Amino acid sequence: MERKPVDLSSFTVALRKHVDPASPAPLRLLAAKGVVPMAPEEMALVLYQLSLDRDPRVVSAATETILKTPPAILSTAFSADVPPEVLDWAAELFSKNQETLNILVLNPVLADSTLESISRSAETATCDLIAENQVRLLKVPRIIEALYMNPKARMSTVDKLVDLARRNGVPLTGLPSIRGLLESTEPIVPSTPLPPQPPKDVEDHDALFAQFLAQSQIEEATQSESEPLDDEEKKAPASRMVFLSNLPVSQRIRFATLGNRDDRNFLIRDSNRLVHLAVVNSPKATEQDAINWSYNRSLPEGVISSIANHREWLRNYQVKVNLISNPKLPLQSALRILPHLLPRDLKALSTNRNIPHQLTRQAKELLNKRMSRTTS
Repeated sequence: MERKPVDLSSFTVALRKHVDPASPAPLRLLAAKGVVPMAPEEMALVLYQLSLDRDPRVVSAATETILKTPPAILSTAFSADVPPEVLDWAAELFSKNQETLNILVLNPVLADSTLESISRSAETATCDLIAENQVRLLKVPRIIEALYMNPKARMSTVDKLVDLARRNGVPLTGLPSIRGLLESTEPIVPSTPLPPQPPKDVEDHDALFAQFLAQSQIEEATQSESEPLDDEEKKAPASRMVFLSNLPVSQRIRFATLGNRDDRNFLIRDSNRLVHLAVVNSPKATEQDAINWSYNRSLPEGVISSIANHREWLRNYQVKVNLISNPKLPLQSALRILPHLLPRDLKALSTNRNIPHQLTRQAKELLNKRMSRTTS
């Protein structure tokens, strides 16, 4: 959100001289340090105004003052009917303070863009608070999308929000990985029994899901794109594979969307179309993933077709070669790729017995045409 100074008419006469840019710096600095008497809601407005001051000393003092303000005063200040810019500023300053964020998300004045930003990284309890305002979520589905992509949001909370969106015909266009789930008539299960042999210190499904997902986030940060990718499914711990296999469809889809590379390489083989397509549509899926998946003949046909329709991945020449050599690629898709191949790959394709005869014939004809042009 673009932040700009509040009109001076919004301040009382007594406070105006302390926030007016034309006033002497010592007057503005007094207010920035919190020395000037004012009500909590006035304090929020004054300190916000001074955080935009041209004098860095004033800006620094205003920031320090608001950060050191007691929680009880902050609660009153941020529950008040203040300009949305003030609350947006507060959300940034207190992004790690769950108590303050909880106050902000309950304020109806809070801008949609600020609530969306908070939803992306909020702690679990704050996510639950945000999820309670269903009217606002349906009005601004981007907030549902932000909660879905936040690993700290409970799986049961996310399930209910996706079900809410589906029942109300909200498309959630920012989450292509769950498009199939929104269109499906299969029920979205808000909670399920624990998988076999859960850890003894975990008492509920939400906690177990969060534990495995958090583990995935940590492991992904240490994974390198250059690591060998053979037998990826063997690299994932058996306990996680058991866990993933026992999740209901909606929850496997979320893991396919948020999990790490090992999770994606396990779930890409899932028998449920909604799950393996969610892997392909995951914002975490990379070009290197596409290179490996496009060559794999054991993957479901829907995966290969989806990769063939992914414009960004198709810019990679290796993806084209892998796809057209994969017998699961639909013929029409293969014929679209064929003209983009180099002579050496056309030659290999023309003798490939694992692909449709029509494709090998077309490859041979195209190769002959190109050779005749070079010799003429």
